[in-house]
Amino acid sequence: MAEAKLADWLRLEDVLIYPSVTLANVGAIPGLVSRRDLLVVDEHAHNSIQEGAKIAHGNGAAVAAFHHCDPDDLERVLVSSAPYRVAWWPSTASTA
Repeated sequence: MAEAKLADWLRLEDVLIYPSVTLANVGAIPGLVSRRDLLVVDEHAHNSIQEGAKIAHGNGAAVAAFHHCDPDDLERVLVSSAPYRVAWWPSTASTA
């Protein structure tokens, strides 16, 4: 019911509501990448992102890590991991 109301309000076909960020990361990340995709994760990413990445990897997606907040290392990983259909990296990282 809440999802339908939110979809109407946002003028979208559908929405999905997760009760927590942890469940969103573990549930959505594996659904956003496929066997031909690359998921790149900051080495300090929140545990729930790491867990979502493990599930995505188990489903066949390639997973790689880059040094914390280091765009040069991100570029290195993207270049060295080719070929892939699409590369995606969640931007939320731990500050600790």
